[in-house]
Amino acid sequence: QVGFGAAGDLRQFLQRPRSLLGDDAQIAAGLRRLAGAGVTTVNLNPVSLPPTEQARTLTAVMRIARDAGVGG
Repeated sequence: QVGFGAAGDLRQFLQRPRSLLGDDAQIAAGLRRLAGAGVTTVNLNPVSLPPTEQARTLTAVMRIARDAGVGG
C-alpha cells in the first residue's frame, strides 16, 4: 500500500485513465495528477515511432514534466 491510505484508494487509482496523450497542457496535467497520487516514476514507451522521433518525444515529455514542476 505504498503511497495509498487504503486498498480502495489504490483500486480507484488503477481504474482511472493513466495515458499521457494530448497537447503539452494535457500531458502536464496528467503528470501532475500522477505525482499527486504518489507516483514517482513514469515509464514512457514510444516504440511505435522511429528512433529519432522516440528521442524527440522523450525529450519533450521531460521538458513538460520539468515545466509542470514534477520532473527532477
